[in-house]
Amino acid sequence: MINEKAKIINALGWIIIIAGCLGSLILGSEFPSKSGVYYVTESYNWVLALAGIMSSIISGVIFIGFAEIIELLQENADNNKKFSAQSSKDGDELPNL
Repeated sequence: MINEKAKIINALGWIIIIAGCLGSLILGSEFPSKSGVYYVTESYNWVLALAGIMSSIISGVIFIGFAEIIELLQENADNNKKFSAQSSKDGDELPNL
């Protein structure tokens, strides 16, 4: 059985990773870092961009991990159904999974 919720959560994890990385790169240029005392220079804000990229990757991987857990639990439930159906049909013999 294919679990649709796991597919949706997996896709959402990938969307979080891609959109978060692109958004962080854009935010790095929108909020430049300023340095200097007398002559203020603005440069790309790498700290903000890297922090956003890392947080989006971590969040996306957590979502993908939850999707994998749901898929494994679904596979376990399917195997339990096969086992119970086979054991009730065969009696005392061990089932072939």
